Amino acid sequence: MKYALGNMLNGAGIQGLDPDAKAYIDAVVAAGASVSSPQKRAINNFVKGEKTGSRWTSLKRLYLPIWGVAAPNAIDMISLSSGTFNGTVTHSSGFVAGDGSTGYFSFSGTPFADSLLATSNFQFMLIKQAETGVANSTQGTDNSFRFRRTAAATGVQTMISGSTAICSAAILRINQVGIFAASRIATQDHAQYQRLTSGFSTLATDVVTSTTVAVPSVAYTAMAQGGSLGFFNAQQGAYGYGLGFSSANTSSFTLSLKTLWETCTGLTLP
Repeated sequence: MKYALGNMLNGAGIQGLDPDAKAYIDAVVAAGASVSSPQKRAINNFVKGEKTGSRWTSLKRLYLPIWGVAAPNAIDMISLSSGTFNGTVTHSSGFVAGDGSTGYFSFSGTPFADSLLATSNFQFMLIKQAETGVANSTQGTDNSFRFRRTAAATGVQTMISGSTAICSAAILRINQVGIFAASRIATQDHAQYQRLTSGFSTLATDVVTSTTVAVPSVAYTAMAQGGSLGFFNAQQGAYGYGLGFSSANTSSFTLSLKTLWETCTGLTLP
């Protein structure tokens, strides 16, 4: 009886709280976030689901900037280390947004230190609202290892990962929302995906025959390429990277991320 009561109190009424979920919850609370019981349950379900699906160990960085405060927004769910917001970034309930000229986020790790490979890597970003300016939306470090979308009326989304080959997809501005993911694995090469409320789709694939560049040993950035190029002001609710995912695992992960974000924010993915 005492054990059961202690377990419920420890998890704020949630029995069987996963240790990694609890560690992240404790970290964001200590940093100034207020986490409700439904939010704790959603985080717990997400972590447990990713472990059950054998994806958790492949995820290396996952930031959930939904808390409305910079410090908890900067905490990586995987390592619990904190990245850095730079320039002008607005922290709203459910998302963050750069100003399109100075604002960006620097991850707390590097692809090289996190053991990403040129032949196995995965990048993702959740876009609530597309850019309103004309800047490029970029996540990455350099021209050979990045995930980039242009903000023109008909944008071209590109993934460049460990090769000179480019995987491109044309996307109308109105459709530049949802969860975008890009992956490279040895059996699939480059592929781009999009998760909307209406479903999951493959945007583009490309065959890569060689690896020509090293994995970056500088910190990845969101909202800008390397903190100096491609600034954009889209509203983002999540971003991160990991080792390469298959199409099936990308579909499952993006669905889990959608559920996590929607449950924690009360917002709906486009």
